[in-house]
Amino acid sequence: MNINTHTFVDSRQASGWHKAWWNLGLALMALNLAACSALDVLGGSKMSDLQLTVDVLNVSLKDAQRAMTELHAQVEVRNRELAETQVIRAQLEGRVQEAEHRLGEARHVISLQREELAESRIDRERIARTGTLLKGQLKQLRKQLSRIERQAAGGVSPASMDLSAEKPLRQVSIGMTETVSVDEAQEEHRGLPQVDEAMSGSTAVAQAAIPAMPSRVMIKHGDTLWSLAQRYRTTVQQLMTVNALSSDYIQAGQGLWVSETAIDGSYDVRR
Repeated sequence: MNINTHTFVDSRQASGWHKAWWNLGLALMALNLAACSALDVLGGSKMSDLQLTVDVLNVSLKDAQRAMTELHAQVEVRNRELAETQVIRAQLEGRVQEAEHRLGEARHVISLQREELAESRIDRERIARTGTLLKGQLKQLRKQLSRIERQAAGGVSPASMDLSAEKPLRQVSIGMTETVSVDEAQEEHRGLPQVDEAMSGSTAVAQAAIPAMPSRVMIKHGDTLWSLAQRYRTTVQQLMTVNALSSDYIQAGQGLWVSETAIDGSYDVRR
């Protein structure tokens, strides 16, 4: 009897522990389900936030790409403008260099013209002095001729009629001065016809430079009208007149007509 009671009690205790474990398992399962459901709700909200963030990032990325494309286009436009500006700058630099070159040539021409002007002034002064000397000498010759006429009209013997020659005559050509000496001579009275011949001979003293036949020359590098005038013993104005030049500008390879001015040295009075 006691054995049966003890067996019954053991069976009752075993069934109680079994129920307790069963209830504990059910409680754990319920707790697990509740936790999973809470995690599912939390994960769903986080996934929606992440998806929203991803969408915003995609939109921002597209905006950034569009802005980058616009910036690339603007950079290309600026590069084209820069290239055009550089081309314009190169053209301006070329024009400036050409202007400086022309300015240098103009300064060189101006300096040459100043030299020619100074030389022409010196030539004019020489011509003026020579003209004054020739006028004085011509007056003296006329006085001598009038004296000869008076002596011839007064019947003076030829032996008593002596003439002293004039001082050395000076004949000046452009850029060149020559001094011609006249030896002392004695005039004999031959009558009035000889006096007329002496008068005609005295006019040869005042003869100016005789131009020779013109010849054509080719202009070389470094030649100017002034240097050509000095070389061929003429004037710049004469060269411009002969060649119908409006200015004194000449260039290499150009042909010009030049004529040397010959100096007439026959100043002897006819007898």
